[in-house]
Amino acid sequence: MSVFEFANTLWSILFSLALIHMLSSAAKLIRASARVRWSPLHGLWWLSVFICVIANWISLWDLRTLRSWTTGYILLLLVALSLQYLACFLISPEIPSEGRIDLDEFHTRQHGRYLMAFGLMNAISIPLNLVTANLFGIAIWDWQTLAQGPAAALTFVAIFPRRRTVEWILASLVLALSGFYLLALENTIR
Repeated sequence: MSVFEFANTLWSILFSLALIHMLSSAAKLIRASARVRWSPLHGLWWLSVFICVIANWISLWDLRTLRSWTTGYILLLLVALSLQYLACFLISPEIPSEGRIDLDEFHTRQHGRYLMAFGLMNAISIPLNLVTANLFGIAIWDWQTLAQGPAAALTFVAIFPRRRTVEWILASLVLALSGFYLLALENTIR
């Protein structure tokens, strides 16, 4: 078993749990759609988190050729994936069996928590990308910071919006950066 296969065992569990929370919550919302008041703003943030999870999963393939890993590097990846799990968990509302489900109200109450986790998820990627690019020579990870750095900053700003319009702009920009990360920076598995 290679180091990549060994480390990827734990990472796969964290990725799976994160996606299960998001997709399970989405499926339950669809099932209960007659009781749901949808929130396009929450939907933008949800989609941004989802896209980043997929892009992060694809990016791990770049690590398969590394022969030796330090414990510190493995722990840094584990912290990043733990923050990713938290973002996925916190952005996914619990779905009660009865009663109205108001996603706009959920966003108003919970956005600070899930945006903090999402911002931290992107922020921890900056040192992780720089270490991976410079120590291991995986140059594309250096470029990923072009999307994740601004996405982290914009997400942190969105925690404290004074106007809903500002948060819409910030959410749209983060979604565009997340899409850029996936489609431009992780568009090929080599």
